[in-house]
Amino acid sequence: MEKKLKYQMIYHKKNHSGPPTCFFRKDADMSTEESMLDLPFFQNFSEQEKKMFSEMKYSTLGYKKGDLIIQEGDADRSIFLLLTGSCLITKNEEGANIRLAKIGPGEVFGEMSRFSNRPRRSNVVANEDVLTLKMGKDFFEKVTPELGNKIKDYLIDLLCRRLDTMNQAIMRISKLMRTP
Repeated sequence: MEKKLKYQMIYHKKNHSGPPTCFFRKDADMSTEESMLDLPFFQNFSEQEKKMFSEMKYSTLGYKKGDLIIQEGDADRSIFLLLTGSCLITKNEEGANIRLAKIGPGEVFGEMSRFSNRPRRSNVVANEDVLTLKMGKDFFEKVTPELGNKIKDYLIDLLCRRLDTMNQAIMRISKLMRTP
């Protein structure tokens, strides 16, 4: 049975100079640390490290359905971990908004700009009300080097898995394109 994070949004305000600001109240029957145990991102973290994450309230951001979390071309280098809900990854191409993927809880997004030091290459839109953990420059300045390395190792593994998936997709397309 899937365990879900239980949060109640208590305030939402669109900030004109930045992303939407949301405040969430955690339900009493499930702690943030318990919720994190099921997310692959946290599988190699100690209980103490998970607790540290749960205490970083400033890094937890919520967005309403339809909110733009990441906009193609933005210079921000933050990485996001999707805690609840789902998002759509889209790309603007020749005036069309093309859907690349739909992601759910436990998925990471925004890592490409962090590693490449380039502007955002796609959009991320909340497909429903979502809760994220934002890991920006200030976040990485506050974590221990050991924890930073665990995050980096997880992201490198994630990028390798995504590259494998893309290679498999290219091979399938290549096979379809061959004529007998």
